[in-house]
Amino acid sequence: STLILGDLYPDHTIIGVDRSLVRLNKNILSRKKTSDGHNQKSPREEEEDDDSSFHVVSSNVILVRADLTDFWRCCLDAEWR
Repeated sequence: STLILGDLYPDHTIIGVDRSLVRLNKNILSRKKTSDGHNQKSPREEEEDDDSSFHVVSSNVILVRADLTDFWRCCLDAEWR
């Protein structure tokens, strides 16, 4: 759903939050497919460790590994609008 929202609203930053590293890493849509059908990591993903707390999926989509309640508290503390 995060990727769909990113496509629907290209002028907005979309942040997907999930506590599960497994679910974030299994997001095959965040990986480019090679001509032979295998998943290939983007250059950004190659630089990141598998336990990275976030992944930049596209120019307007970021996947964040965090507890949603804690994430919202940090956003409020930072006075995000």
